[in-house]
Amino acid sequence: MKISVLILCGFLLVFHSTGAAPWQGADARIKLTVLDDVGAPVTNAFVVGHFASPYGKDYIGDRFDLKTDTNGQCLVVGRGFTFVSGRVTAPSHYYSSYRILLGDKDRAGKSGQWEASEHRLVLMRVRHPVPMYAGQIIIGIAAKNPGQLIGYDLVIGDWISPHGNGKRGDIVFQYDKAILRSEKIEIKPRQDDVRGHTGKTVELPLDIDVSLKITMPHPGDGLIKVEQNKVSEFVSDYEAPAGGYHPSVDLFTRRRQEKRGWSGERETNADENALYYFRVRTELDEHGTVKNAWYGKICGELDKAPRYYLNPDGTRNVEFDPSRNLSTGGPVREP
Repeated sequence: MKISVLILCGFLLVFHSTGAAPWQGADARIKLTVLDDVGAPVTNAFVVGHFASPYGKDYIGDRFDLKTDTNGQCLVVGRGFTFVSGRVTAPSHYYSSYRILLGDKDRAGKSGQWEASEHRLVLMRVRHPVPMYAGQIIIGIAAKNPGQLIGYDLVIGDWISPHGNGKRGDIVFQYDKAILRSEKIEIKPRQDDVRGHTGKTVELPLDIDVSLKITMPHPGDGLIKVEQNKVSEFVSDYEAPAGGYHPSVDLFTRRRQEKRGWSGERETNADENALYYFRVRTELDEHGTVKNAWYGKICGELDKAPRYYLNPDGTRNVEFDPSRNLSTGGPVREP
């Protein structure tokens, strides 16, 4: 019965609602306008993409490769089933991706045409990329030392002593994990094990609380959490905010698993699309006003392996030039 249902659902994706014959899609006309981040049209932008199709390899149907006119516009024409997707590029701009739903499928099935639509796509300009210290923070050291406060040096790109070669803890991590409920299981040795291994009992966690506290320990330093612009190659703003920084961030993950082998329930405030702006090495005057500081950004959630960028020139510019990484830990290609 399950197999029959799956097969039926598959056919419904490509058959017209009457079920009389396979639906061959409908003609679509989409007017695209490509603008830069200040609203000016982008001339000669390359717009490439395809219409999704259940009949094409890798679900790819009609393809197109277009250029925008002096108004930043082009017309996408093709046979569509559900959506159209692709990428827009232009010299001196960061690329953008897009995915556009075509509209009311029932209406298109009856008329043979999708309703004409217009959409705007935005390309961020390459403005003033600068050299930065860029790298990746791997929190494995913190996870292996639960309860400890472990600092990370964003300039050297390493944990501070004794866990690495870092000198200054610009950002401090404290990882904790509590197993609230577990189940003991016995692993029996294989009968054909020639190495003579004996059986053993292991503890399988069921209910777990994990926390990660991230602290900016120096006066005036801090973090601001927002979300990445995942549509663009350049996922942040050009500049970090002037104020509004918080001295710490608390992340948590809670898992409750009723039985071994069950998926259970998971609750977390971590966000894989997180973007953090930060301020470090801050100098304050006698009134607590910022005199000097270094600004940067962290792309990705702090409990994973996020990329970080630190600008040492004292401005709030966070547009990174990948060809001028000041760190020695390996290339970072994303701006």
